[in-house]
Amino acid sequence: MRPIQVTIPHTNIRETGLWSSEILTNASIVSIPAGTYGGNHHHPRIEIFACLSGTATLIWEEDGRQNKLTMITDHQNELIAYQIPPHLPHAVKNSGDQSVILLEYSTEPQHDVEKVNLV
Repeated sequence: MRPIQVTIPHTNIRETGLWSSEILTNASIVSIPAGTYGGNHHHPRIEIFACLSGTATLIWEEDGRQNKLTMITDHQNELIAYQIPPHLPHAVKNSGDQSVILLEYSTEPQHDVEKVNLV
């Protein structure tokens, strides 16, 4: 299973069906300094990331192969979010020269995390 790209109009995040007390219960802002990465792990929760600033590369492993995509910061005044399914090995690498700022939503607090070597 691969990450799912979701387009969310800035003013309608609650109307997407993703925002409810049963689905997304945790939110945080994540800062990834230039030249570093976040994640490099897998876990049982669902995560949804949106890149608010900077240049980020989402990396994940699927069927034994490493995949990469550049996270879009803003597209025609819409927020582009990337949903990470449970147990999908993933990392977000800062591919630029300034900090990456991510908005992260999840279905539950972080637990049962296993490190992987994607980056």
